[in-house]
Amino acid sequence: ARGKSPVFNTWQLEGLDIVNPNHTSNAGTFSDLPTQYGGGVNMFSAQTLGSTDLFMGINPVQVNNLSGATTNMHLHESAIPEMRVKAGLLGFEFGGSNQPDVHNTIDFNVRYSFTGLLTTLGADFGGERISYYDGVLSWRNTGAHHTLKTFAWYGYSENLFDHRTDTAEIEEYKDFFDINYGNSIIGLGSTYTHTLGAKSSLHAGAAWSTNETIYERFGTFETHTDSINDRDRINLLSAFIECSIPHSTRIKSLIGINYKNRSYSTDDVNSYSYLPFPEESMMRPYVNTAIDFSPSLHLDVGLDLSWSLSHPSADPGYRASLQWNTGDRSSVFAGLRHGAGEASYAANKPFRPPHILNTFYEAGWNLVGARHSLTIDAYAHRMDRLLRLDLSGGYVHMADYPYDRPNTLWPASYTTDASALYYGVEGQWEYRNSGWRCMVNQSLYHSARDNATNQYVAGRYNGQYATHLVLAREIIRERNGKSRIWNIGLRAMWHGGLWEQQIDTLASAQYYTTIYTVGGNFNRRIQDYRRLDLSIVRTVGDSKVRWRYALDIQNVLGLTNVAYTYYDPYLKQVVDQQQLGLIPVLSVQASW
Repeated sequence: ARGKSPVFNTWQLEGLDIVNPNHTSNAGTFSDLPTQYGGGVNMFSAQTLGSTDLFMGINPVQVNNLSGATTNMHLHESAIPEMRVKAGLLGFEFGGSNQPDVHNTIDFNVRYSFTGLLTTLGADFGGERISYYDGVLSWRNTGAHHTLKTFAWYGYSENLFDHRTDTAEIEEYKDFFDINYGNSIIGLGSTYTHTLGAKSSLHAGAAWSTNETIYERFGTFETHTDSINDRDRINLLSAFIECSIPHSTRIKSLIGINYKNRSYSTDDVNSYSYLPFPEESMMRPYVNTAIDFSPSLHLDVGLDLSWSLSHPSADPGYRASLQWNTGDRSSVFAGLRHGAGEASYAANKPFRPPHILNTFYEAGWNLVGARHSLTIDAYAHRMDRLLRLDLSGGYVHMADYPYDRPNTLWPASYTTDASALYYGVEGQWEYRNSGWRCMVNQSLYHSARDNATNQYVAGRYNGQYATHLVLAREIIRERNGKSRIWNIGLRAMWHGGLWEQQIDTLASAQYYTTIYTVGGNFNRRIQDYRRLDLSIVRTVGDSKVRWRYALDIQNVLGLTNVAYTYYDPYLKQVVDQQQLGLIPVLSVQASW
């Protein structure tokens, strides 16, 4: 998001922080190691989700992540009782909703992967056996003045790879090893809303989630034996309570407090193999006041205090945004936000440094018409108190996480006062008319981080530009008591390539892994990422059943995209790791 490491991104469900909810969260990462910031398939499928909010920049005061993007998912709420069944190349799903009475609604969904079925039947995906399954359950109780929503979810995924026994089938270094990966996710939570008066309300919630990862790698190549046996578990508890208070028709306030506790179950009680953040327990009270000075001038001001219970510290924060409606359809806005992010720590050091500090500025212009909308905004973000390990040759910076291994194994010194800068401009134009929709999003950005000589230089994630284009058409026809709908859509993406360091082939061959010549010197750019997706959906429904036939083709032109480069000890050369090519996904769904 805007040139930042994905390690700073967070996930939420109904406004509550949860662990990474993705299946196969080791897919496509360097050495196929698990992560807590990415993944292949979201275990909350389209049949489970309703709307999803994406927060970046000057977030609402309730959102406590300032360092990266926050994805807040909301569970599907059926307007009327229905049942749903779906079969496709991503998996088989069964779900629906039921209302025992007018006050209670139960919604559920279960899914089993199509690849899991094929591997059970003996299909071979390049020697890998990939499967996953998940289930989501929610219950909603509504009354005259309250809404109570309780939900739970579980998912499991695995990726198994057996070494090649036939030497004629060996194509790369990975073929010499047995790799077993398993990922188990479980969580439960609840939210409660109570109307206190004509305009005031109380909102509260709590959620607990955990992600347990098993990663095993065993095998021998030449004289090198590789043995990895990791069993790691991350636990996340989050809660909040807030109250909205109207002071007058023009002034209203929001007062609340949220809490987050992150803990690990590993051999080292204070660390986790795939995150640069320690265990944490943090309380954050906040207040925000919205003032309408006039119908055309609106001000938001807020304060918060990030109070760490694990590593005693307190960091005050503030937020302010101003919107001025310059006409019936246009407005300008500006704002800033300052506050604490995650705590981080230096490896093998007995202390915990303070939390990352974020300062964010943004200003822009909106134009909304009957069919058109246009937004242009500029932003600048500074992150301070970052970890940087200074080496005898180069350095390793948290802004470039995940860390790469330079040929200098141990740092000569370190600092927790490193910083990073991110700035850019983003524009979006959207057009809707008679079933047509066109959306163009263009961003130009720059990301840099400091080095040991206090100079700011571009790092791994300085892609510089990102272009997104959506062109869609919906055609609706009613005939003989049936509705017939066509949805045809194209999505194009063109992202500037990320950056890599020069690989030390001699050291990589000696240590049987990828080692870089100079740490922190990102001087090689990967090719741009380009993709065109096509979606064709046909929906036919009457009063009894609604059928939906969908064909989604990712990368319909079969363009080649490189994820990263690495040294392969078997091939004895640097290799491009290509991302998946053309991926067609066909599905059929019935609901009644």
